[in-house]
Amino acid sequence: MNVSEFPAWAPKELVNTYEGIIQTINGGVRDEVTYDIQHMESRANVLKQLLSHEKMESVWRRIKNREEEVPEEELWISGVSYYALTVYSALHDASPWEEIAPAERSKEAKAFMEKARELAEIAGRLKLGKNIVEFFNDTEITGLQMGLDGYGMAADEVATSHLEKLPDPPPLLFVASQFKMAPTLEELLLRIAESVELNPPYQSALISSPGAKSNKRAYFVRRLAQHNTARYGLALKSVIADTTAVFFPDLMSDEKAISAILGKP
Repeated sequence: MNVSEFPAWAPKELVNTYEGIIQTINGGVRDEVTYDIQHMESRANVLKQLLSHEKMESVWRRIKNREEEVPEEELWISGVSYYALTVYSALHDASPWEEIAPAERSKEAKAFMEKARELAEIAGRLKLGKNIVEFFNDTEITGLQMGLDGYGMAADEVATSHLEKLPDPPPLLFVASQFKMAPTLEELLLRIAESVELNPPYQSALISSPGAKSNKRAYFVRRLAQHNTARYGLALKSVIADTTAVFFPDLMSDEKAISAILGKP
């Protein structure tokens, strides 16, 4: 779809994002550090729907109105861009835990922890890897260096855009790799196991009936409700209903259906 064909109400910032993605795809450029062409094509397809479907006109209007109530510290990213990213994530980035039956989730986590600790013991005993950075390829090392350089540049541009909102101190992995203080393979495995034990990832799962026909729609609805509640204090069911109708046209998506989905886990 040509950029000039988008309706006048289409948010300009998303139109620009779409245009940039299409130019990258058409130019055959492949970003090895972050996204590949297939990922970009998926993003472009989602954006095209968000920028052209008639139901999205009122969605964007309501999102922009809600942004007036958002605290200044949350404005490092616009509500429009954040909502678009959340829609993409809800469609394509569901956690694997969503596909595991609730009764099996804790068992899977326990099995992982046992295996990770077993491998950590072997890695330590055999001294496999003094620093996890040793296992990064040249492209990944370059990406880390670019991240460090980007952080330094952002720190020098505190008067521009939202760059001053970057975290302080900079991301731990960047610092660790720069000073060769990243954990060993053994330490990393033990930390991951401990993290899973202390903060079971399956507890954030949004679906209780994996495999159901409407499973993807239910996850989509709950993910958007989670986002809206965190940013605006309300689920905004009418916004979710209209957005859901765009991507799940064959399933009921009025406010009553959205309320039913949000009413039970």
